[in-house]
Amino acid sequence: MSEPKITILDDAQAVYVHAAEEIAHFAGEDICTHAQFTIALSGGSTPAAIYELLGTRFKLSVDWKEVQFFWGDERCVPPDSDQSNYGMAHELFIRHVPIPDDNVHRMRGEDDPAEAAASYERLLSQPPA
Repeated sequence: MSEPKITILDDAQAVYVHAAEEIAHFAGEDICTHAQFTIALSGGSTPAAIYELLGTRFKLSVDWKEVQFFWGDERCVPPDSDQSNYGMAHELFIRHVPIPDDNVHRMRGEDDPAEAAASYERLLSQPPA
């Protein structure tokens, strides 16, 4: 395992760009080595800025058809709600890059919470394809 590295950046925009660069870098490495990259997305203002960069500036930097998208959290709202983490990621990022629908594994926030959680747990328990 490599030694931890501390990176100090000048401002928030530099953090967003660095994070997008790191995602693109690790995605490329994993796709080259394992033919697939898996990432868990979340909500919030920091991920929003990174998603926007991935969907624009880094759009051509990754072979997006080889990426599997999951969510680390979602609110109990439909995907078109401004509170939906999936909705935010979709608007800022996913709809702008060539990602097969089968590679987007979202939590169904519009469903009954207990049923949606159980369904997502089953999905996450499946062995990778």
